Amino acid sequence: MGSRPADNERTMSPVADHDELLQPTLGGHAASTRRPWRTGSIFYVAFFGGILPAAVLAWLNAERLPVSRERRLAVAALGVLGLVATVLVPPLADLGRDDGIRIASRIVGVVGFVGIWWLLKPADRVYATFGPSDEDEAYESLWGPGILATVVLGLVQAGIVYAILSSV
Repeated sequence: MGSRPADNERTMSPVADHDELLQPTLGGHAASTRRPWRTGSIFYVAFFGGILPAAVLAWLNAERLPVSRERRLAVAALGVLGLVATVLVPPLADLGRDDGIRIASRIVGVVGFVGIWWLLKPADRVYATFGPSDEDEAYESLWGPGILATVVLGLVQAGIVYAILSSV
């Protein structure tokens, strides 16, 4: 009957060392010091540049958010599958080589963006909810990286597709 509390008093304590309510809620979602790009802005890159530049920017954006390794790998897989689809669509749709590549690049880019958006949207929502409150400072501008990726990686994608279709 000393100063030692009874067993039931220790378990009824409002503060416990292992209580989940006292743990941080973001659990590493603010790990990156670089602000992410708006996930929806990658649509323009996908439309004008194709799936390859969109997938590369989505991969980099997933690192900034951060997104799980499995989802990042899924983004990379969408990029590879989209590149294969960009090669297969012109001959299967019986389109001319130049017009077919351009049309296939845009269609596959937009369809691939839907998958990318679906994969990144949960992490983007967490960031939008718990990130900086100022709308203008919350996200990094995609203008420079987007134009660079659209031009450079779009040309790389076109070169790959032309090389494959020329050899067939």
